[in-house]
Amino acid sequence: MDWLPEGAEAMRAILESDPDGIAVIDFTATVVLHNTRYAELWGFVPEQLTALRAEQRWAWQARQIAPEQEPGADIAFRVESGIQSECVVFRMLDGRWMERRLYDHRTPGGKMGLVVRWRDITALHEANRLARHERELMHSLMDSIPDQIFFKDLDSRFIRINPSLALRYGIAHPAEAVGKSDADFYSAEHAARTRADEVEIMRSGKPLLRQVLLERWPDGSETWNMCTKMPLRDARGALIGIYGIAHDITEHKRTEALIWQQANFDALTELPNRRLLRDRWLQAASLRERSGQLLALLVLDLDRFKAVNDTLGHARGDELLVKVASRLRECVRASDTVARLGGDEFALILNGLPDASQVEQRAGCIIAALARPFEIAGITVDVSASAGIALCPRDGDQLEQLFLHADRAMYCAKSGGRNRVHWHAPG
Repeated sequence: MDWLPEGAEAMRAILESDPDGIAVIDFTATVVLHNTRYAELWGFVPEQLTALRAEQRWAWQARQIAPEQEPGADIAFRVESGIQSECVVFRMLDGRWMERRLYDHRTPGGKMGLVVRWRDITALHEANRLARHERELMHSLMDSIPDQIFFKDLDSRFIRINPSLALRYGIAHPAEAVGKSDADFYSAEHAARTRADEVEIMRSGKPLLRQVLLERWPDGSETWNMCTKMPLRDARGALIGIYGIAHDITEHKRTEALIWQQANFDALTELPNRRLLRDRWLQAASLRERSGQLLALLVLDLDRFKAVNDTLGHARGDELLVKVASRLRECVRASDTVARLGGDEFALILNGLPDASQVEQRAGCIIAALARPFEIAGITVDVSASAGIALCPRDGDQLEQLFLHADRAMYCAKSGGRNRVHWHAPG
């Protein structure tokens, strides 16, 4: 046979050892040489295969191929087409997937036909299908999850982000972020901080968990994010960047702030309440221990406030309390504290005063300020205030003890004629 050069037995041994089905065909597409695997893949009788015409062989093969195939997946082909290497995948009726490759069969004398190589790629196709399915699931998750997901390279530039993060950045499509960094979306300070964090993650290999970040945007708005970042590695375990997921906690922060506000401030006057007053007292007491200066607690109650409520109504009474709170703020320094205890009763912490005369002077200014008329809905309202003062450490160093002393002194001021200040008298 012209097809079989010297060493034909060695060539056949090579063909038989190949796990793929291989056939050599001439210019009529007739099989002139094949290995056993080729016959097994298609169910041909090996002794009769070389006697089959190309049309017969293709018809036999076509009956085993599923009707629906990818475009271009034709079982028949032309030998003269000058093919160097062509690959087509077929889906079989029995569920297998077969890959066909065509090569020119050339000898020193020129092209003699084609080599047809069939390979059962069912396992590979299934693995690829599962891999595609997993990728599609991951992409679907990334595209639908409301949290922000991102992948970055070693330079902290985005490899991919999901639509949620694209929306946060104000860009139309996640692909617009590829190759960019935080510096393209945040302030320089914010970008420098996140870059430093990510460099440390990549250096140490340790994740950064539940980091809470305040984000300030060019339009002046602020948002809060809780972010977790981890090292990103390839299939070989080599570090290639970082990835992370962030959750917008702005509403949670706002709710948290509102709850704190409601727990620590009076709703009507927006002054600190008794709870926050206690915290401020602890801070002031700690400062007094270091400075050695006086710390005063002043308890103040409005005179004739009930008459305002009775004649003008509670709504006007509330307006008066708001205006009283405003005047009290004007009478103290930023380091002092004005609080509403309830009703028409207020408390003030005056700190950093060198001696009792300074306390008395400040208290006198407060009483004088409240004695000036108030304008409520076009009506002039005259009230005054009575106040009691207790000093720390002279009258005690515990807030409850000083409250008791200042409260008693305040009632002494009321019984003494109102519109005045009364000191706690030790002993």
